[in-house]
Amino acid sequence: MEGTSYSLEILDTNANEQFEAMKELYIKATNGMILVYSVTHKDTFEEIPNIHANIVNIRSQKK
Repeated sequence: MEGTSYSLEILDTNANEQFEAMKELYIKATNGMILVYSVTHKDTFEEIPNIHANIVNIRSQKK
């Protein structure tokens, strides 16, 4: 890894409704995702399993 450059793109698809239609395309095309929640809003933490299940479902359709 030493001497190799990497690129990281951070895209908050839940913050903006304009990304809703593109969300599935991003999920299919990406090499990884980080699920983030707010420590001040418990409901965002509780939604993580649903988001993860949706990602797994979309990624399984990719093949």
